[in-house]
Amino acid sequence: MPRRALVTGEEVPAELVKVTNEEDIEQLAALVLEPTREQPVVCLTSRPGEADPALDPCEVREVVGDAQPIWLVPTGPLTRELERRLPPKLHVFGGAARIWWPGVTEQSDPRDHPLVQDRYGVYGTQTMRMFEERFARGAPQASRSATEPRVALLQAERDAAQESAKRLAGHLSEMQRERDSALERAASADRRRREERAQRFSAPLPEPSDREDEDAAFHRLLLEAWLAALSVKDRTTHPLRPYVLGPAFLEEVRQLELVTSSRVARVCAMVACGRAHEIEGLSLHPLRAGAGGDDPPQIRDRDGARAMRCALKRNTPSAPHLHFWQRPDGVVEFASVGGHDDFKIQE
Repeated sequence: MPRRALVTGEEVPAELVKVTNEEDIEQLAALVLEPTREQPVVCLTSRPGEADPALDPCEVREVVGDAQPIWLVPTGPLTRELERRLPPKLHVFGGAARIWWPGVTEQSDPRDHPLVQDRYGVYGTQTMRMFEERFARGAPQASRSATEPRVALLQAERDAAQESAKRLAGHLSEMQRERDSALERAASADRRRREERAQRFSAPLPEPSDREDEDAAFHRLLLEAWLAALSVKDRTTHPLRPYVLGPAFLEEVRQLELVTSSRVARVCAMVACGRAHEIEGLSLHPLRAGAGGDDPPQIRDRDGARAMRCALKRNTPSAPHLHFWQRPDGVVEFASVGGHDDFKIQE
């Protein structure tokens, strides 16, 4: 806290400390209540509406000596804030001075920490003599004798708190090690799960002994893709709708080179559960009769089914596309897979 010369037109010792804000009040109150303090704290105040101390600070300095600062709190909001922070009846205001001897507690007797006050507001020679007499008496014997036991008790409490903090730090360190170990085990299990799923979904469509086995293999891939992509809640709101595989569909899937059968099964799963339109990379749109934007969408004459198309690889326009029929009854017919410029679809 800065030290200031306070009295207008007079030279004031540098140890006079003027309180100017609540942070200063907090520091002063902490000093008064410090249990290990050994020196008195002297505080002067100003008359209401004035800035200078009512008692002459130079004369006060002659009494208390040069070993410690003298505090000045202007009467007003700051003296009220100081009152709020100190034990009852140990405040100071209105031009009065206060001597707080060591050992101030909530149970302190205000008479043990003298308040020097002039009820007429003069604060002249008589008040100065009163301050000198009360400072010369020193701290009450009971207050001085009680200081050392309180200090010892506080030191013991401090040592116990430090020991407790060490134990808690050890427990915390152990808990952090256990947490890190658990996170590593979870991450390892998650990696293994992803690797197993990647191996399962990247496997090519098996060579079947007959058409029934080939159908079963693709249906299994499609179901596993749906289970892997959707949470339990999402499966409730996006169940797999009825679908069928066209007569040449699996043969065309088998002949694909740029896309695996598991990827085709995943895209089919997103179509069958109604999520394909939410996946921007699939670019779901009606299959038109040609590449021109004016070409009409293809509609199947016999039942009014709409031909649809989506990419089998995200953000790869040249990759093969999935062609399917969206029937009026809600059933999806996966008809064929074709190149980027192939607009044919098996009926």
